[in-house]
Amino acid sequence: SRVLKECEIYDPKTGKFSLTDSMSLPRRSHTATLLKDGRVLITGGSRKGTYDPSRQAEIYDPKTGKFSLIIPYMNQERMIHASVLLSDGKVLLAGGLDPLTYEARANAELYDPQTNKFIPISSMHFKRIDIQGILLNDGRVLIIGGSSLPFGPKDKPYFNPSSEIYDPKTKRFTFTGSMHMSRDAVTPVKLSDGRVFICGGMTSSAFDFTRLAEVYVPNTKNIKANKPEAVIKISKKEGNIPFEVEFTGSSNVSKEKIVAYLWDFGDGEQEVARETKHKYTCPGTYKGKLMVFNDEGEMGVSYFEINAKGEKKEFSYKCDVKPIMDARCLGCHGTRGGLTLATYEDIIKGGTKGKVIVPGNSKESALIKSLDQGKKAVLSTLSAEEAEVIKKWIDQGAKNN
Repeated sequence: SRVLKECEIYDPKTGKFSLTDSMSLPRRSHTATLLKDGRVLITGGSRKGTYDPSRQAEIYDPKTGKFSLIIPYMNQERMIHASVLLSDGKVLLAGGLDPLTYEARANAELYDPQTNKFIPISSMHFKRIDIQGILLNDGRVLIIGGSSLPFGPKDKPYFNPSSEIYDPKTKRFTFTGSMHMSRDAVTPVKLSDGRVFICGGMTSSAFDFTRLAEVYVPNTKNIKANKPEAVIKISKKEGNIPFEVEFTGSSNVSKEKIVAYLWDFGDGEQEVARETKHKYTCPGTYKGKLMVFNDEGEMGVSYFEINAKGEKKEFSYKCDVKPIMDARCLGCHGTRGGLTLATYEDIIKGGTKGKVIVPGNSKESALIKSLDQGKKAVLSTLSAEEAEVIKKWIDQGAKNN
């Protein structure tokens, strides 16, 4: 799809849009920050449909209706980063994607509209993309969540529950209270009393989203002594697949105080319920947890382990292939673009250029050829072992099992 540089102005009085000047270059996943003098700072973004962050920034002046490039450029390329207007009129830019390592950045800088220059400052403690920053009442900035990679190896963290505070007086970042769960692309809203309401977001690389919300209280680190205790009761901890397990949650806090019981079954599935049943159909050892939330936003957590026994006679889409696709491929081939790999039906259907697998013949499957030819494409982020699983599944008929 084409990345745009055209821009429009919305007039709330008429409820209509009208064309204005175009940006200096096409951009996606950039930021637009309203300055105190009414101008708009545009930073970073990708000029293409891929991850190709830019160092270029520009200013839109509503008085002239024109964009002008800022020279010199930002100190680092940035996209999917945070941009926050500070109390003194400067703009904090933090995080984003590094085009060389294809990982998130931890570094940060300030834009000074008085000098029209970018100034390097100390880095965050974590590398982050898809993050949000929000100005607190005392002039500091809360940076929350994000992920360290758009996609990548399983042994590297994807989503981050931690939060940091930027203090403009010291120009440094310090840790503050962590959120009760990892969140990527989250929405923070500052409330009238100065607290920050945090809701939604993606919680795992398998495109799992959450309905749960929480509140950040400045200057408390969100740590309280009376957290609810999560108590787990399980009908059985091991069995031969497929087998069903009954889960029951409870807490040391009265039922009226508990707002949610969130089960993570360890196999990529979650459910919000106090009592539930879950069927394990793939062999393996699953490490799950129960999270209990009270009406003050506090969380208690307990862990459990399920041993699902069974002999692997052939490779399974659900047990073997889908976890690989979810973790390694959906960053580019999730729900949009020329090829979608989110479901079995999507894989069999193929993309705009045709089918990508030939059941029973991995050598003639475009999905495998892209790996064998060394292209930076569908399977280029897989390990050799993961690629071999995909190949064998295709050779065994690419069944929806």
